[in-house]
Amino acid sequence: MNDLKLDIKDIIDDVFSVELLDTSEIPKIDLYMEQVTSFFEDQLGDMRRKEDDKILTKTMINNYTKYEVLPHPEKKKYSREHMIAMTYIIILKKVLSIQDIKAFFNLTDKKDDLLLEPQYNVFKNIMEETYQSTAELLKREIENMDNTLLENGILDDRARLMTLISCLACEASAFKLLSERLIDRYERREEEDKKQKEDKKSKSE
Repeated sequence: MNDLKLDIKDIIDDVFSVELLDTSEIPKIDLYMEQVTSFFEDQLGDMRRKEDDKILTKTMINNYTKYEVLPHPEKKKYSREHMIAMTYIIILKKVLSIQDIKAFFNLTDKKDDLLLEPQYNVFKNIMEETYQSTAELLKREIENMDNTLLENGILDDRARLMTLISCLACEASAFKLLSERLIDRYERREEEDKKQKEDKKSKSE
């Protein structure tokens, strides 16, 4: 049991030591599609589950552009804002649907020409701190889980691993649901505001 526990702790350290993209690494010039995909493979390759997985492909980028999640490139070149938006997409696509990611980007106020970089940098700093504290919390939870399993006479490593996987999946599901509910609430409010404006306009006419 102790060997498996150490193995799990090593995996936790590996997962939560993954570094998010630092915006200082983004080239100052606009990039073509092939340069974009190569850049993300180099910068965020540690986020792959398997060695032959792709971080971001041409097809993915075209689909996000087609569904208006990403703005169209200028003369087939992608700007700094495109690159930051794609970084968000790489992170969010593991959890949210394409429609939810589109709603996420709709939170930006286009009238104020809000740039993504300042808020992304704050997000990155928050997540670095969160990753560190989450890794320590998970290690403590493993200890607590081991004690609970022992108290209930469950000693088999496979049963213990199943328990950990199911607990993590359940927790991830709850966070996914929370993210979706926040998006749903925002979209409802947007619809209500739009309807109120239309009602006011029709009354004034």
